[in-house]
Amino acid sequence: MKRGTVAIIAVGIALVVAAGIAGFLHFFKQVEMEVRLPPRGEAAYNPLYALKKTLQARGLEVQTQAWLDLDAMKPAPGDTLVLYTQPESVTQAQADALLAWIEAGGHLVMPSPQTAEAGGPLAEAFALYAIEDEERDCDYVASGMKDRGNLSFCRPRFASDLDEVSYGSGDEDAGYRFARFDWGAGVVSVISDLDFLDNQWLESRPARDMAFSLLAPRLDQGRMLLVYSAESPSLGKLILMYGWMIVLPLMLALFAWLTMRAQRFGPLQPAPEARRRALLEHVRAAGEFAWRRHRSVALHAAVLQLLRKRLALRDPLIAALDGDAQVDALSQRLGIDAGRIRQALRPVGLNRPDAFLQSISTLIDMRNRL
Repeated sequence: MKRGTVAIIAVGIALVVAAGIAGFLHFFKQVEMEVRLPPRGEAAYNPLYALKKTLQARGLEVQTQAWLDLDAMKPAPGDTLVLYTQPESVTQAQADALLAWIEAGGHLVMPSPQTAEAGGPLAEAFALYAIEDEERDCDYVASGMKDRGNLSFCRPRFASDLDEVSYGSGDEDAGYRFARFDWGAGVVSVISDLDFLDNQWLESRPARDMAFSLLAPRLDQGRMLLVYSAESPSLGKLILMYGWMIVLPLMLALFAWLTMRAQRFGPLQPAPEARRRALLEHVRAAGEFAWRRHRSVALHAAVLQLLRKRLALRDPLIAALDGDAQVDALSQRLGIDAGRIRQALRPVGLNRPDAFLQSISTLIDMRNRL
């Protein structure tokens, strides 16, 4: 190919590549997009994870707990404990310990009970009760978030029979959304709904402002103790919640092993009767009859004839040989000892059972290997 032609082809290819790059840059533009990834790690199971990080960024010491364990948390006067779950799950022993800690100077933030009755020992100590309304209305706070809408409080309102309780907006008939009162040297803050403290709602400015107003009485005086489940689960529940990925395959493997090793139920059935082969029995009987009549030479000749026919079909060159040359060729071809082949082709002492059996078995083995 001439140099001019090569140059023209190279220039054409360069123009096509340049046009493709130019078209790509013209029709496609780089666009940045923020994609919200699903929460991982502690954020996947702790709804107060965002509140924890916000308080830590403020320089506060924060401790989170999956369930209410006062022995492990060791709350001190000046600490603030946020009880994220409903007070109905708090036991009498936990309520007594919380009351003693609040009276010593602690700050408890808790939601109100959801029913007018059976609010739990902690709600009963504060004389809290829910005001149930068949036509429940929601109270909304503008959040400024297009994807979340307005910050809403839709759980039942509440009231308390204690004196000197500071309430938020509301009245005795409709109930209140917020209340705060002193308990000994401590403070108790009650709100009808604490869902605005979860990880997603804290993106809203009203939710953050409301959270700091709740935590304000002891905000910079002690630790922040965040409890997102008041009930202490049993060992079996913990295994089902966090260990099912291991327990389920082990249970399936155990069930499969038991099924494999278990005794089969049902009536014992006799073994099926083996099928009789009448033709084989006739052949065996005919051979035994011929042997008893001293016809071993005839039986050997019949088997030898079958071998020679197959040898002529499979290896005519060996079939054309004779004597020791054929014996050596068959030994190399079939991998059988030459002495056995010689005894099978030219047997000695066929009237003896051992010699007859060896000769016949060798002939059959040779025929099968061809």
